[in-house]
Amino acid sequence: MKIWYQMGGTYRYEDFYNEFGQRVEERCRQVVRPDTEVYVIGLPKMEPKLAQYKFIEYYHKNQILNNMYRAKKEGFDAFVIAFPMDGGLAEGREILDIPVVGIFQSACLMAAMMGYRFTAITGSEYLCERYRQMAEQYGFGSRYLSNNYWFPAPREEAYHSYDKTEAFKEKFIPAARRAIADGASVLLPFSNGVLSMAYASGLTKTGVDGVPVLDAVSIALKQAEMLVDLKPFGIHASRKLQVYGHPDDEILKRTLETYGSHFYIDREG
Repeated sequence: MKIWYQMGGTYRYEDFYNEFGQRVEERCRQVVRPDTEVYVIGLPKMEPKLAQYKFIEYYHKNQILNNMYRAKKEGFDAFVIAFPMDGGLAEGREILDIPVVGIFQSACLMAAMMGYRFTAITGSEYLCERYRQMAEQYGFGSRYLSNNYWFPAPREEAYHSYDKTEAFKEKFIPAARRAIADGASVLLPFSNGVLSMAYASGLTKTGVDGVPVLDAVSIALKQAEMLVDLKPFGIHASRKLQVYGHPDDEILKRTLETYGSHFYIDREG
């Protein structure tokens, strides 16, 4: 089995995410079965203010769509979107005939099973709002606590402070306890920098006051493996139109030719 693990940063293209990406690769090896291969990669370009504006997110996710075509061409069995806004999730489930997993959606599904109310602990106030909107879109409603549970986690600090895990815990745990006091029974550490530090500090194993802090990387990978295993039994994304209707090759070709001159998509990878 081959899984494409698509991060939202510039791992393999720029040095900033090198240690983070290598840590993710090591976690992938620990999580998946011995016969599962995971290809971890970032994206060529990234605007640092990406997480603040949907306008930027729109353009950013088209790089993910490019790599979906590449994964299809190279025979991958599943595609994991590890960009925590789940960019390209709906489009990917339409254009690919392999399982496509969004890291935030899969974490929410697990949280709903492991507890009752849950929420994200983030490194910025605007991400609280983004994840609230996403959880509502995914149908979790009142199960997702929508108050602002966050602490300042600048980009440099979130990705380059693996030797300062105690300082991270001193920031994370008070925010977590506020959420727990409000009724959260499962916690999701996001975005990727916060998630990586939560793992490095041991919080994804110990939790906080009996409340699990979920390791979304492991959840997304195991869900991808499971969906590949279930595919022969007829379990796959719905093909109802305007849900995840699957366009045939002719429609895909015609669409890309129609819009290619105005909105360039490198479908050759």
